[in-house]
Amino acid sequence: MKVSTLNIIIRSFIVIICISISACSSKLHVRVFSEHLTDKDLALIESQFKAAKVLYSISTVRVPKSITSNSILYTPSLNSNKRIHEAINILNSSGFDISWTTILRVENHSFTANNMGLYLFSDGYIQKENQTELDQINEYGSVDCGNNLILNEDSTFNITFDIWDEELEDYRITTVLGFWKEESKNSLMLTANNWKTELKFKKRRSVETTTDGILNKLSLEPVAKNVERGFYLIEPESQPDVNCSYNTSIYQ
Repeated sequence: MKVSTLNIIIRSFIVIICISISACSSKLHVRVFSEHLTDKDLALIESQFKAAKVLYSISTVRVPKSITSNSILYTPSLNSNKRIHEAINILNSSGFDISWTTILRVENHSFTANNMGLYLFSDGYIQKENQTELDQINEYGSVDCGNNLILNEDSTFNITFDIWDEELEDYRITTVLGFWKEESKNSLMLTANNWKTELKFKKRRSVETTTDGILNKLSLEPVAKNVERGFYLIEPESQPDVNCSYNTSIYQ
């Protein structure tokens, strides 16, 4: 191989390595879309980002219609999850819960590595569009607790468990009944007569690309995590634990 050709290959290899290192180590750039933010909330976000030395810029470009709640759009890269979680923690401390994240393009919005689109909605913003098909699903499943949650139209709920009964040598169905209320577009509360306190959940949306198509997922995450089991019950151990993560999904 000629020396000149070898030098070209070596230089090209070095350039590729430098680009890769830059992509991995570059500081995350957060692009804040302010269309649905009040001046007060925007100033709050800016002050928090400045204090945390977050690299950011403000965009007045129209937010895609399909984005209807606090959301993040990004392209994954090494360490991107850590940086995004750091940004989410800052937002949570400012009163903005992120309910939806996706690594996909939304309309004409997409971002290169180390860039993140942040879409925020101030309290009181009224979404005029109708509920999505995903929002209308009323049945959820929980893997960690092994139960199913159904939110009925009359504001009641029922959670069913299939519990193994050694005496019967068969499964028996145990049902927990109560009432549910949507406190906001992204939060929900469960109550029951034999509970001493309510259980609150945050809604979180995500999009996943599978071999069968685009899967839209909706999760109900308990606000009170890592607490004593059955803390909400008047009589401890009187029923199976329902302070669980619940999920439902639908293909687009």
